[in-house]
This record gives sequence, C-alpha cells and structure tokens, in this order.
Amino acid sequence: MTPHIERLPSGRFRVTIYTGRGRRERRTLPHGVPSKREALILARRLEKQIQLSALGLEPSPPKSARGWIDVASEILAETELRNGRDWRYSCHAFVKRFQTFAGDRPAETVSPSMCRAYLLTALQQGRNPSTIRKEMSFLKRIFRRCVEERLCPANPFEGLELPSEPPARPRYLTREEFAALLAASPPERRYRYLLAAHTGAELSQLRALTWRDVDFERRLIHLRGRAKGRGGRRGSYAVPMTETAATGLLARSGPLQGSVVTIGRNYAKHLALDCRAAKIRPIRFKDFRHTYGSWLAQAGVPPMHIRDLMGHADLGTTQIYAHLAPTADYGATAALDAATPRRIGKVIEVG
Repeated sequence: MTPHIERLPSGRFRVTIYTGRGRRERRTLPHGVPSKREALILARRLEKQIQLSALGLEPSPPKSARGWIDVASEILAETELRNGRDWRYSCHAFVKRFQTFAGDRPAETVSPSMCRAYLLTALQQGRNPSTIRKEMSFLKRIFRRCVEERLCPANPFEGLELPSEPPARPRYLTREEFAALLAASPPERRYRYLLAAHTGAELSQLRALTWRDVDFERRLIHLRGRAKGRGGRRGSYAVPMTETAATGLLARSGPLQGSVVTIGRNYAKHLALDCRAAKIRPIRFKDFRHTYGSWLAQAGVPPMHIRDLMGHADLGTTQIYAHLAPTADYGATAALDAATPRRIGKVIEVG
C-alpha cells in the first residue's frame, strides 16, 4: 500500500506507513525534506525496514559503496571541463573542508543540523561571506545530485540561511592605470581592452561582435546578447562610438568582415600577465565594463543615460556608480540654513 503523506504547519512531513498484519504507524520526517516526492521515497524505505525487522530479517546491504565523496569527484571533473582548472581547485578546497568536518560518512547520514553547525563554524573562523555562499552553493549542488541518485532522502543544505553579502563597490581602472595597461599589452590584446573599456561590452558581447554591427556612418556599435533577468542586461542595444574606439577600429588591418575581435579561452590568464607587466592591481575582464560606467559617472552623465548606454534593465543596477558622480551643488540646500534660526551667544539670528 502507498504510504499516506501530509505536511504539518511546521513544514515537516508526517507519513502513515503499513507495518504488516494490518497495522499502521505514523512517523514525522526530519527537517530538510524538500518535497512530497522525497517524503514518499523516504517513507517507502522506512516501511521496508520496519517490515523486514518484524520478520527478523536485516535489510540487504547496498550493491555499491558509492558516497557523497564519489559524487563530489564527478562534479569536480565536470567543473574543470566547464569552467577551467582554477575553478576546480577552488571547489576542491570546499569539498576537503567539509570532508574534514563531516568525514566520509554516507550521504544519508548528513543532517541539516550538521550543515548548520558547519556554516556556524565557517562564520566563527571569519571567512569571507562571499566565499561561504559559494561553498554552500557548491555543496548543495553535490547533495542535490545525491538526492537524484537516491543516496540520501533529502538535500541537507536545502533551506540553509546563508550570510548576506555586503554590497561591493565595482573595481574600475583609473585613466593612469588604463594607459599603463595599454602600454604593457601586445597589440592584439591592447585593441581588445580598448574596445571593452570604450563600449562597456561584456565578454560574450565582444565575442559576438561582427563588422556588420559597427556603423561608421552613424557612429554606433550594436551590442548583441541574450536578455537577463530582473536588474540584468537587455537583449540588444547600441552605444555611441567614441573617437578613440573609431580610431582603433579604423586602424585594424585586413578585410572588415567576420568577427571584430577574437578572444580565446586564456583571456583571463593573459589579462593577469598584462596587469603584472603594467604593475597595477589585477582585474577581471568584467571590470572593463565597470570602468566604462565609472568614467561616465565621473564625467557627470546622468544615471538614466548611463543605464541606457550600458543596457541595464533596471536603474537600481546603475546606482553602483552613483558614488563616483561629481559633488552635488549644495546651493539648493543653503535655503535650509536661511530658514533655520542660529543661536550665537545670546542672540538668535535668522539667516
């Protein structure tokens, strides 16, 4: 018979299982069971164990000793193929830390309370909130795979309250740093950095940029890309072509067809080498986009115009550059001083 499942007001599931000889038994499942489907899987396991115990039998051992460490190894290999070796090293450190804390126990014995204790330990050690969020997300991915392979009834990292990440101001290049980077870079990469900083294009947009997207007559560069979610980037939009960008584009040799710029898989490594040669703090390729927005804000361009030039779908995304805007005119607030009584000694003056 199929176990009966109901959700309690606390969010936990209570199952009614058939124990044999017409008897039924109610069990309340622990926290962390995400769905009714997972509760049904766990209820059937409990039902089988109780029925075997009533007959004086022991459940048969699993056919394989596959554990969460094996699942983690597979996901690490997938991560290296998809994101590169650097990501694998970082995620491998996440796995080793949790393995040191929890040991090589079976996946089904890793409980939500153990995961909360691990999170608390990470916070007490003073680890960066951003790193903690990435680590918990990767471990949650591992145990999600374990649930899919029925190595554990539920994901113990599901519903874990992660620390909030403080909003970080974007890293951008000053004009002196950008000039030093261009001087220290080979011609092909120099052209790539110049175009990125003068269009605000993302890496995927530069890779998709063709000469048909460059309109010299109207001085526009059409950037294409898939639309993102709320607060992200719009689909396709055009940015004005700066004189510097136009000069760089016209200086290119060869036929004006196909891709405007070629960016390989080692772009991050080359950027790090160029930053080291220029003796500036390392940056990510995305920081060229932040440089574009920061320079616009420093020039006094209104936020709504920056939003349109950068293709933001939400003005709130553009506000990360608000602190770089020129100092506001305090003349308007001087009217408040004129209407406020000021006590000087025993005399009250009204401006």
